[in-house]
Amino acid sequence: MLLSHSTIILLSAFLCITYLFSAFEKIKDWNETTKYYNKMFKGRLSRKLVLVSIYVIIVVELSSILLFLYGNFSLINSESKIVLQYAFVTSAILLLVLLCGLRIAKDYQGAAQIGIYFLISIFGLYLMEL
Repeated sequence: MLLSHSTIILLSAFLCITYLFSAFEKIKDWNETTKYYNKMFKGRLSRKLVLVSIYVIIVVELSSILLFLYGNFSLINSESKIVLQYAFVTSAILLLVLLCGLRIAKDYQGAAQIGIYFLISIFGLYLMEL
């Protein structure tokens, strides 16, 4: 049973690890994170909006991690795919939000790199629908 779902489990583990490290780094280096994002969006977004955005991103990253972990557990134990579908959709929405932020900040290289993670999320969602 585990091998029959190995592709989707590995894709979700990849995104889970990615979001885990991203959220951990933001929280661990909070002062540096806020300085970095305030500098990135200087003249484009207010400091309050940047702060709210960081909180929202962290909450969605943590939610995605929990959805991926529980979704893998559900897939392995009961072959239920619904939680992983929500995880991949949540991941894709998060990446679209990050893409918008990077475009607002005029970080075109960073925006292009988000596309890779977005494709992984969409591919995972596609595999869930097969």
